[in-house]
Amino acid sequence: MTEVPIRAPIEAVEIAYLSVIVTAAVILNSIVLTQLITTSKAPTVRTSFSIGPYHLSAFTQFKLNLCITDFAILLIYALGKIVWLLTFQWELGNIGCKTYQFLSAFSFYANSNIIVAIGLDRLKVVYTRHIQGATSVRRVRCMLVVCWILAAVCSLPQAFVWRTHEVTEGWYQCTTIFAIHEHQNTTTVTTRRLALWYELSHQATVFWIPFSIIFVSYLLIVIRLLHYTFRPKEVNRSSRSSVSDGQASTQHDKLITSSPTLCKKETPGYAFQKQSTRKQAPPPHGLNRTRSIPAWRRQLRSRVFRSALAVVLAHVAMWLPYNTISTLRFIDFNVYRAALTHGGNFLEDLIVVNSLVNPLLYAHRLKK
Repeated sequence: MTEVPIRAPIEAVEIAYLSVIVTAAVILNSIVLTQLITTSKAPTVRTSFSIGPYHLSAFTQFKLNLCITDFAILLIYALGKIVWLLTFQWELGNIGCKTYQFLSAFSFYANSNIIVAIGLDRLKVVYTRHIQGATSVRRVRCMLVVCWILAAVCSLPQAFVWRTHEVTEGWYQCTTIFAIHEHQNTTTVTTRRLALWYELSHQATVFWIPFSIIFVSYLLIVIRLLHYTFRPKEVNRSSRSSVSDGQASTQHDKLITSSPTLCKKETPGYAFQKQSTRKQAPPPHGLNRTRSIPAWRRQLRSRVFRSALAVVLAHVAMWLPYNTISTLRFIDFNVYRAALTHGGNFLEDLIVVNSLVNPLLYAHRLKK
């Protein structure tokens, strides 16, 4: 009969700092979520100042959904892990085990998918000649629906792979069917292949495929920027947009479906100016430069673009270390096990830290 293992001292440390992170992150996300809902609504042509209706802008929808996934990671995965470490065994039965693993995976998949959608949306903005308002909002809504559906589909295997197992008399754990076969020494070649396929597919779909899409998206953005920077000035002039700099930096962030009305009343000297354009002095050099910059180029300078880039970089920085170590199991299992025993589990908790960093990025964006 297998003996119940003794709690490792490092687990007490993990319980302590996870509790601090979850508490702080839940408070920050609650504040930011309230701000996003109450202060980030944009008017439309049908909006009444007092009663609305107001609609969330495109990037605000991304932040709102990402905030929801952060709540899920904190209150489902992280809080569940804290309780699990405290009780030192699984107390919620087989259904609770499957539900916990499904919802945890669902929150991870949804978070990664939304980050990918942000990257693809920024790529679409850069490769679009004209700034879009209502169209971008509809596109973002469709992308978010796809993100959540894909997250649910990719999480389904967790409900079949995970189950409770009585490791020793009266001591239950929530583990995979592959670990149970290994514990019972009933592993076959087919079981090993299924376990390898499960681990590879989960690792790829939750991080490496999203990471590849994000990398390619921003690589294409950099290529677009370099292509514009080093192409001849004559070619640049032919593809310039007439949208003003201030309008370009805010239109994609706020949904305003009505165009600004221009003053149609002619000034007294307007007719004379049209007849004497050849004698008219050229406009200031700075004004020409402002109006000659393409709309997509001004988008790169906008706070929305910088905020999106910060969120994406934070996600990659927090998720990459653990997923890199986790991938080592397919290359050298001994190195992987050694990494886990020397603090590898703390790298997994960086994913929870990411849910603390995100609201700080949102708060910085909302103050501007």
